[in-house]
Amino acid sequence: MHVTHRLIALTAVCGLCLGAETARAQEAEIDVDMEAPPPPAATPYDDRDQGVVVVRQEAPTTRVEVEDVDTNDAFYRDSIFFIEASAATGVQLGDTEYLPSGTPGDWQFPLVYGFGVGGTAGVMVGDQIALVGTYMYQRAQTRDGELDGALTNVEGRIDYHTALGGVRLYVPTGFGAFRGEVAVGVVFPHETVLQLDYGPGLALLPQPITGSGFRTSNFSVGFGGQARIGYEIPIAGPVYAALDVQLQVFQAENSGETTELENFVVDFEAPRPVNATILHGDGAERPETRGVSSGLGVLSVGVRL
Repeated sequence: MHVTHRLIALTAVCGLCLGAETARAQEAEIDVDMEAPPPPAATPYDDRDQGVVVVRQEAPTTRVEVEDVDTNDAFYRDSIFFIEASAATGVQLGDTEYLPSGTPGDWQFPLVYGFGVGGTAGVMVGDQIALVGTYMYQRAQTRDGELDGALTNVEGRIDYHTALGGVRLYVPTGFGAFRGEVAVGVVFPHETVLQLDYGPGLALLPQPITGSGFRTSNFSVGFGGQARIGYEIPIAGPVYAALDVQLQVFQAENSGETTELENFVVDFEAPRPVNATILHGDGAERPETRGVSSGLGVLSVGVRL
């Protein structure tokens, strides 16, 4: 009897111990199952043709872009001063006189073409804005005219100097920048010359007229402005080149100035050479105004400092 009770008690103790061990094993399995899985390894992807380096993961995805520095913006932003030399060619658009075209009574349009040289200096007052000062010398002449038997050549010419100050705006685009400029200023005192080369018919007159005659008209300071638009491109280091289209418009007058005639035939109905100096203004000959205008293509080379 006692032996039987002891076997039953021993069997119960062993059952409890086995149940406790089984429970601990299940808790360990649950703890292992709940541990976070290690993160997946990153897979690098190098898209060198696109200029972009990308690091890809299953989740999340990280994208790193490598961008080129915008050297065009820096070219203008990092400079303070600039100077440039310019050469130009084009046509004069101001007041001009028609030229004889061979037969008496026939006339031709006085196309006036020429060139100019000058320079510009400026200071950057913003990333893309500059204050500029411009000087230019221009010279132009008409095409040749003639009058059968009387004149072998008729031509006019003008040369003048201008000085202006204004604002220039840059818009970086492509390899360089578009640029636009407006300025106001003066045309300095200048003169226009009309030259007549006399033909053999005038040499047969009772009072022979030979050689050349000149009418020189003098004008005082005039006022006006100019506009430019073009494109500028860096060449090497701080050196750049630019191509612009330029329009200048000035208005001058000759009050207090003179018109000089030298061996000049004024009237071909009664031809005779005249030598005289005519004063314009109050108490003298009527003064006149004159428009001085030009349309030019301008090539410039400059350096930024």
